[in-house]
Amino acid sequence: MSHIYWNHFLALEDDLAHVQRYIEFDEENFKTYSIEFVKLLLAIGSEIDVICKLLCHEINQNEESKNICSHRKTIIRKFPAIFKFTVRVENKPFVFIPWESGGIDKTPEWWDKYNDVKHHRSSCYHEANLKNTFYAISGLLTILLYYYSKLSTSPFDYGGIPTILDFDGKPANVMFGGNIPFPK
Repeated sequence: MSHIYWNHFLALEDDLAHVQRYIEFDEENFKTYSIEFVKLLLAIGSEIDVICKLLCHEINQNEESKNICSHRKTIIRKFPAIFKFTVRVENKPFVFIPWESGGIDKTPEWWDKYNDVKHHRSSCYHEANLKNTFYAISGLLTILLYYYSKLSTSPFDYGGIPTILDFDGKPANVMFGGNIPFPK
């Protein structure tokens, strides 16, 4: 099984970890925006779209998934508990449930902000901030875990673990033995 998507996630997460050298991961800084967050948010959003398409194809090869709304409908039908999947930042009090907001026909707010930055950067530059970047990377982690769980019935050798993110309150290094704690 290919690690290409997982390795890309780890590289993006590492880029976010380096930001902490300049911007403290604190709620008071959630609205801090920068060119680095633009770069990260656009890369993460693009990767989410890629993985969602792949996951939708695995779920139903006969159904074409064209955008995030059609991706959500297909994914939610198969994995309705994705709305409950919780991602945390190591050693911080942050809890992100990236796919919780919205519904089957509505995208999460952070996805809308990603699209605003992508299509209207001059007026929405400030939306490329710490908070939206954390939600986006949490959304990517979530969708990747569902994607890899769909591809394999045996534990997946991830080839690396997240350094700043964990999920469902359990450290990632404990969970990556194939025992992913998907909500019921």
